[in-house]
Amino acid sequence: MFKHVKENKGEIASAITKPFPFFMSLRDRGFISEQKFQTSQKKCKNLDAVGKMVYDILSDLQKKFSLPLLQVIFSTTHLKAYPDLKETMRSFLDGISMKSIQSEDGDWYTPPEFEILGGYEKSRNWQLSLRCYDRPLKFLIQNQYHEDSGAKFCCQLKMWPGPS
Repeated sequence: MFKHVKENKGEIASAITKPFPFFMSLRDRGFISEQKFQTSQKKCKNLDAVGKMVYDILSDLQKKFSLPLLQVIFSTTHLKAYPDLKETMRSFLDGISMKSIQSEDGDWYTPPEFEILGGYEKSRNWQLSLRCYDRPLKFLIQNQYHEDSGAKFCCQLKMWPGPS
């Protein structure tokens, strides 16, 4: 995920066209300090500076990027305030689909590949069809029941029997 963030922070920065609500959300959730927030407010009085400030903040945050930060960046509020962010979000969703599930035979699969392996290629939401200890991955992702990298889950995954 780090590489994907590094490669796409320019796209995120160009999608953020005004300071509110982006900088406030980062501050309110503890991703930037009050001092950094105040600095961003001063620099962004000129709207042309917003993208540069977002880029600088993302550069500072990229080394400790996490799923909760992505959830803030791509929150419903931000997607409404910054419609161009939707395309970048799609790129991240594709990037998150990395080989992160290890099968019993030791092979690694992306969530969609694992669905196909289990006969669920028509499923439209791998976060619900893949389960770990009878919990859908969506629940585990939202509640951060995973390693810090967000890439590997520490339990056996199985396909959930769909509706008959």
